Amino acid sequence: MQALGKIDEEQAHDALIQVISDEMSPYVIASAIGALGKMKCEDARKPIKKAMSRDSNQEVIRNAALNALVDLEEEDSLKTITAYCSPDKPRACRRTAISAVGRLCRWMDDKDDPRETLVKLLDDPVAWVRVAAMRA
Repeated sequence: MQALGKIDEEQAHDALIQVISDEMSPYVIASAIGALGKMKCEDARKPIKKAMSRDSNQEVIRNAALNALVDLEEEDSLKTITAYCSPDKPRACRRTAISAVGRLCRWMDDKDDPRETLVKLLDDPVAWVRVAAMRA
């Protein structure tokens, strides 16, 4: 799957989207999501966000999607990623989302929104959240 993400061809793009929508193995789906994110196609965000609705062991699909949204380098991804920093989200996703906010803002021109999100997390009652926000 990762090899498909390194070539920028329509067939590879279509194959990855097909895998994301039809495959049953969460690890194969996660790999396809990661590859699609690395391709940075214009229409990659929609299938990646759609995949976030799928449950999986240890949140591998959602975590792959959060990381792929960062790989797309689109400011529009910030809102989705920030939503997963919330305490009502699974712990594994929350940790990935906090890190993703930090990685996403590295190339953004306006860093105010991601910075504000991370600063708010410094007051979280959960210690690992505060540490993750500092690292991000």
